[in-house]
Amino acid sequence: FFFKQKTAYEIVDCDWSSDVCSSDLPVVKHQPHGHIGFSQAVGCNTVFFAIAFESLAVPMACRILSAHGITARVKPSDGSATEPAVPLVRTRGSELGWRTDWAPGVSSSLSWWQLDLSSELVFVGDAGETEASGASKRHGIEAHHQHAVADWLTLEADVAWSQARFKSDQGDAPHAGRDVPGAVRSVVSVGARVDDRGPWFGQLQWRYFGPRALIEDGSVRSHGTLLANARVGYKLRPDLRASVDVFNLLDRKASDIDYYYVSRLRGEPAGGVADVHSHPAEPRTVRLTLTWRY
Repeated sequence: FFFKQKTAYEIVDCDWSSDVCSSDLPVVKHQPHGHIGFSQAVGCNTVFFAIAFESLAVPMACRILSAHGITARVKPSDGSATEPAVPLVRTRGSELGWRTDWAPGVSSSLSWWQLDLSSELVFVGDAGETEASGASKRHGIEAHHQHAVADWLTLEADVAWSQARFKSDQGDAPHAGRDVPGAVRSVVSVGARVDDRGPWFGQLQWRYFGPRALIEDGSVRSHGTLLANARVGYKLRPDLRASVDVFNLLDRKASDIDYYYVSRLRGEPAGGVADVHSHPAEPRTVRLTLTWRY
């Protein structure tokens, strides 16, 4: 699973809060750890950008499944000793994109990115551990649009598509293949944000994660997940505010993450049964927050 949160124009020094047009000359920024970035302004409202880098990075699965594969010294299944996974792998990447401000409060961006990783960490469900797998290549497209339809109301939409593939067949026969288990291909987020409506503020967001391959040959896939979250808040004083968050607003029966592996329940064959195992999404949950700024 890989869904980037920052694009290159945030890495290259661009100040989007300024109303002053800095320069129409190209800007090239050399970043630490083998980064190089380039941005070209077209007028005051549009920028084309590019970045390329080579560095050491944490394998993708560690960012989602925590660092168990790196810190583990024994196998959860039988307590025997195991070698921890390599915490950093060689990574090469690049990104090309465009961003423009159509009008005050209205902006769009579009970017293409790619990553080459020397190794992936894959969760092995029946052993309860993560293990290093083969090298992979990931690429994708991201689009963002923000529209302030009023002084107090902003609409936002994000769409991301990506593909993650091993560079050679991985997994065990007869299900060997090149799909990276658990890698999401499509993510869509749509929301509305209310600010400065008198003392009131709030937010409503829908987020969709598309189906994922659960095994290397792609023959078993998860279902998509659609969840809605909401927030309503009230400013009691300039330094004090209260808010109520509702997670999984529609109380949907969905899964946060799915795995495919062999397990055995009472009455099943001694060799177990290969099936999908899911971690369910939390049911509708309400959280009350009181924030004091000092």
